[in-house]
Amino acid sequence: MVETDGRISFANPMAARFLGFESVEALCAMTAKQMLESFQVLDAQGEAVPDQALPSRAALQGARPTAQLLRFRVRSSGEERWSLVSATPVLDEDGRVTRVFNLFRDVTEQKRSEQALRFLSEASSMLGASLDYDTTLAAVARAMVPELADWSAVELLEDDGKTSRQVALAHIDPLKIKFAEELRQRYPTDPDAPMGVPNVLRTGTAEMMSEIPQEVLEQGAVDEEHLRIINELGLQSYMVVPLKARGRILGAISLVMAESRRRFGPRDLELAEAVAHRAGLAVDNARLFKEADMARRLAAELAQRRAADELRARLARYASLRADVSVALSMPDAPEATLQRCAEAVVHHLGAALVRVWTLDKASDALVLQASAGLSTHLDGPHGRIAVGAFEIGRIALEKKPHVSNAVLDDPHVSDKEWARREAIVSFAGYPLVVGERVLGVLAAFSRERLADDTLNALGAVTDAIAQGLERRRAELAREEQARELARSNADLQQFAYVASHDLQEPLRMVASYTQLLARRYKGKLDADADEFIRFAVDGATRMQTLINDLLSYSRMASNKAEASAASCERALERALANLRAAIDEAGATVTHDPLPVVHGEENQLTQLFQNLVGNALKFRRSEAPEVRVTAERTGSEWTISVADNGIGIAPEYRERVFVIFQRLHPRTDYPGNGMGLAICKKIVERHGGRIWVHSPPGEGTIFRFTLPAQRRHD
Repeated sequence: MVETDGRISFANPMAARFLGFESVEALCAMTAKQMLESFQVLDAQGEAVPDQALPSRAALQGARPTAQLLRFRVRSSGEERWSLVSATPVLDEDGRVTRVFNLFRDVTEQKRSEQALRFLSEASSMLGASLDYDTTLAAVARAMVPELADWSAVELLEDDGKTSRQVALAHIDPLKIKFAEELRQRYPTDPDAPMGVPNVLRTGTAEMMSEIPQEVLEQGAVDEEHLRIINELGLQSYMVVPLKARGRILGAISLVMAESRRRFGPRDLELAEAVAHRAGLAVDNARLFKEADMARRLAAELAQRRAADELRARLARYASLRADVSVALSMPDAPEATLQRCAEAVVHHLGAALVRVWTLDKASDALVLQASAGLSTHLDGPHGRIAVGAFEIGRIALEKKPHVSNAVLDDPHVSDKEWARREAIVSFAGYPLVVGERVLGVLAAFSRERLADDTLNALGAVTDAIAQGLERRRAELAREEQARELARSNADLQQFAYVASHDLQEPLRMVASYTQLLARRYKGKLDADADEFIRFAVDGATRMQTLINDLLSYSRMASNKAEASAASCERALERALANLRAAIDEAGATVTHDPLPVVHGEENQLTQLFQNLVGNALKFRRSEAPEVRVTAERTGSEWTISVADNGIGIAPEYRERVFVIFQRLHPRTDYPGNGMGLAICKKIVERHGGRIWVHSPPGEGTIFRFTLPAQRRHD
């Protein structure tokens, strides 16, 4: 809450934490000038927002409340938070603005995720735009500044695997880039340095320092002058991530925070590693393309057209193989059929004599043959089931490493050399199907020709694709089965609840009627114990009728979809209060409400929703007269309705339990009921596509809040 003089008169703890203060008191102690000096406020495009354009300033001038997306940067630490801010003026009786109510909705995580996805998409486009990776890496480095870092640089290892060259350096100030380049020439990087880019290039492990200690700067400085220059740059935080592909280190990307005073965190490291992964693949692919191009040029220059044609044919086969495998993995078939299609594609495009695929049976720790193409298509026989660690196939699964041999008859790991000699098998390639650290199975290919390196590369890439596709298909099948089982279970439960509650109505009515008849006809004619027993029977039958009726309502709520249209919350509340008039008068309660909206919903169900919540407020009251207040607030495409009371409240550990069917927090002798009311409320709200929750500050009663979709154009 901001006063007309800019002073903050009220804030909740969440607002204080969002703005970087340890307490509400610390926030409220800030003057308007101090607040403006503490934060740099930016709009969605990263442009500074003038003080007079801030929502609270506009609201003080009487402007209508509108939500504005703002980015708050703490000047002292560089930390950034995103928020959807709306400011509502509070008017006095004469219509003058007396103060402004500011509402902050923290959307930092959402915006960071969007920013990361957007940047990854842009980086992928840049990296795929050209085979000139020096140019594309420079473009990516420039794109990182200043959104992700103040400085960015890219180093690539030379062919000797020891020295590196800087292919990109970016900063928003060109003069600083020139200064940094001159500094690099004056103080060359030590390739044996224990940390930083040299260490990452040696180990392939990312480094990050959220805050760079002065001792680190002193250790990295060559002399006093070097240290002075480093300190003038104001380096605050850094991270270095490796560029890798196919298990080889190709280079590194380094990112530094300086003048913005921002700090890197784990999410920044994840994003940088994702960019580096894509960049590594792009560099590797570009080099592969360049190598292939060089091979074609050499073949042409040496008049070896035949070799060049064969290379192109193999590349085409590999492309066709990848395409066929991708199609097979995209089909909604059982995993066994998918693996059979993949095995047949490898035989067809790579000319393998035999291709087999085993999958791991975790229960027995054995590999089960699921697909076989080429010389043999049967799945039984001595190799139909292989224990992990047994034979060469089992050893591949155990060690999670491929095994390749272009001299099968001389390979000590090949057990059936007689079969290999009879079928003229020359080469063998076995690859584990691995996802993460988990082994899913083994793919093995037998060939009557020597397997070239590019053929093995293609086979390895296809194996990885099959492993990912198999894991994805298994997950899809598991989700589908779980969904079917859950749907069956829910349908059975709903039908049981409906039938049970419906069929119990008639016999219970008879029990209730006769016990009430006994109470009327024989009251006072028998002894006191008999009267009490009859009273117990009447009370039990009545409570059972109420419970069954509520259960029937609940089951109908679960099975009948609400016919939603334009529904007036104001009218629904009025009907609920009319139904509760006797209880309101008996309790001496006061029920007030703000203007309530028209929503997209079913008015009869909303009436029951209000009736249950207000009825709860009347039931669970203190000694003083109950006070109930109903308010509404628009948030995007939905309304948040609040029902607040001054009752006994709900302890924090029970705030989820109260919405569970048949859950009671108090003895029936203290407060009547059967624990169905709030469960029905939850079901009504969820059928409307909303959510309901409870807030109960100690000693201040209870606030139930629920969301409903706003009125639609066609309602």
